[in-house]
Amino acid sequence: SGPAQAVRGHGAGALPLPVAAAFLRAIGGVAAREIAAHPPSRLLLGRRARQVARQGAGDWRVLLDDGSTLHTRRVLFAMGGRQELAEALGRELLPGLRLVDGFAARCMLTGELFAEGGVLRLRRRLAGIAAPRAVIVGGSHSAVTAAQVLLASAGLPWGPGAITLLHRRAPRLFYPDRDAARADGYLQFGRDDVCPRTGRVFRLAGLRMAARELLRQAWGLGGAAPEPRLCLAELPAMAPAALRALLAGADVIVPAFGYRPNTVQVVDEQGRRIALRAEAGPREPLVDAQCRVLAADGSALPDLFGIGLASGFVPRDAQLGGEASFDGQTNGLWLYQNGVGRRVLDQLRGG
Repeated sequence: SGPAQAVRGHGAGALPLPVAAAFLRAIGGVAAREIAAHPPSRLLLGRRARQVARQGAGDWRVLLDDGSTLHTRRVLFAMGGRQELAEALGRELLPGLRLVDGFAARCMLTGELFAEGGVLRLRRRLAGIAAPRAVIVGGSHSAVTAAQVLLASAGLPWGPGAITLLHRRAPRLFYPDRDAARADGYLQFGRDDVCPRTGRVFRLAGLRMAARELLRQAWGLGGAAPEPRLCLAELPAMAPAALRALLAGADVIVPAFGYRPNTVQVVDEQGRRIALRAEAGPREPLVDAQCRVLAADGSALPDLFGIGLASGFVPRDAQLGGEASFDGQTNGLWLYQNGVGRRVLDQLRGG
């Protein structure tokens, strides 16, 4: 089909979001037809779940936005993630220094930047500024991708050192094996950074695609052309006064602090709200190693599962692989469609 051919045309490179959207719409159409052909399965479009309630018989009641209910033995949360501006503004960059204290008006979340029209809004914000300056806070894939988007945006006159990426820990780069990393001049890895299953360096934590290439330029790896418009700095090593001055001189600040999982209210058999562990803080996971949703006390809620962006799943076994040093969230489609997806499916089927 046309959408599939458009995807193939990009090879192993990153897909533009409109191309990915068209492909997903095509897949959605196929999935809708398959679901319709296999009753009692149902696809409810344009509907919103408001609550999932544990029942005395051990199943779940799902309350929908029109007041109707569904009854099921098992529930899977696969609702993606969100960014919260208030949380990003209130997070301490250094002791006593937050973006909410005088810098809020300059902030633009990565989700806003990456969304359709995000770059256009940025251009309007910077219109008339002859030598704009930007600060990106974070060392994640989203943070480095934000830098790449800024640099690739036509019409924005970034000069040398105009974009600063502040990170607490240096970003890592993905390589297919140790030899490829060393040949590129990348030596910042050890035994625990190599996946024992595949031999890949920073298989989970490593940056890929355009973000990876930008870091190779910034670090002068493999003869990559330099990128003088971008500079990297370690946030913990900065003096508070220097950080304030840097932020004060920025025309746009991009906090890249990741995503929180979308959920709906969960209640017990008596109708009492069950607090989830993911609600306790930005780095708290939604699920455990079996993809079971966790209550605030760390216990797994029976027959309630979660998967996808911001679920907080961390592979911890040889079956899934990954480097031992990895301590972030796993958001790889390959894992969802293979080992992690199989783990969830087996439990949904009662296996």
